[in-house]
Amino acid sequence: MEKSQLLHLIVHDAIELRLPTAKDAVPFFALIQRNRAYLRQYLNWADGHKSIEETYRFFRYVHEGFYDKRRYNPLIFYRGNVVGTVSLFDVDMLNDKAEIGYWLGEEYTGKGIMTQAARRLLRFGFHNLRLNRVILRAAVDNHPSIAVAERLGFTFEGILRQDKMLHGRYVDMALYSLLASEFTQSDS
Repeated sequence: MEKSQLLHLIVHDAIELRLPTAKDAVPFFALIQRNRAYLRQYLNWADGHKSIEETYRFFRYVHEGFYDKRRYNPLIFYRGNVVGTVSLFDVDMLNDKAEIGYWLGEEYTGKGIMTQAARRLLRFGFHNLRLNRVILRAAVDNHPSIAVAERLGFTFEGILRQDKMLHGRYVDMALYSLLASEFTQSDS
């Protein structure tokens, strides 16, 4: 798959993934503004993303990582609206592995959007990047994120004790993994 094809990954007629453009900055920032309290429960960056300038910096970071093949961080669009992000990051092509992370605006949860979007990016990772292993870390009490991992077929590997600093306290993280051999044809 060529780079330009990642710019627009179709999940189905209502969901697509693509790298951000300048015209996405205002709706993306508005999504964060509306969901700041919700996002900050598990994401440290939510407190620091307080201006449209920060959004543009984030978009540059996304594009730099994409062109350097270190990060694949498309925005998720649902019925034409930006609703969140899904990311393959810490891409290690020497060891054929990466980590996945994701978030949605609260108003878009419970619709299957994240499971479908993450499955599509995983398909890209396993089939096009030839990854062998993708890990996911989620706070042990982040039940929606863990449920997505389990729906995608990730295997629970254990608890990373006090693995993340979140708003001045250490948080235990659940570690999950998915291997290319476990990503079945029905997922592709």
